[in-house]
Amino acid sequence: MEAIRHIMTNPTNHLEITLPDNLVNEKIEVIILSLNEPKKNVATYKSLMGSMPENEALRMLEFIESSRNEWE
Repeated sequence: MEAIRHIMTNPTNHLEITLPDNLVNEKIEVIILSLNEPKKNVATYKSLMGSMPENEALRMLEFIESSRNEWE
């Protein structure tokens, strides 16, 4: 599969795309994404502290540990 990627700033609401010859009469997909999206907040350990009752957190940690042990 061939992929073509161009990053540009378009001053108008009109965009013209010229395809390479090998894509003429081919089924193609065009996806347009804005690169100016705000960065998502990444959850850190400190930001999650206190979000879950301690007994639930311990139960989840025990489950994770037992899951890891199954692979050994």
